[in-house]
Amino acid sequence: TLLAEAISDALAYLSRSISDEDDVWILLPICLQAAAAYEDHDEWFNWLEETLARIASSLSGPPSRSLRTLLEHLDAMETILPIESWFHRRARSIASAGAELRP
Repeated sequence: TLLAEAISDALAYLSRSISDEDDVWILLPICLQAAAAYEDHDEWFNWLEETLARIASSLSGPPSRSLRTLLEHLDAMETILPIESWFHRRARSIASAGAELRP
């Protein structure tokens, strides 16, 4: 879990320097893979919730195309996750508050 925490810190740090929305998609697989360090559902859920919120808070904005892209990816997760595992709600709220609206 120490490695997962270090990865969480690195993802939040890297998020601050992302200026192209195309780079946002790189963060999510790394985040999900690092979460595998937690076997317990509640620990896994809490780590993902916190890490995704940190990423969303660290992306440039608002308004931000990067936050819009993150929001789109988080919305896609809803289609495959059971509601009790929606670890992305906080990050989704942050991203939707600062996302650049597309015409």
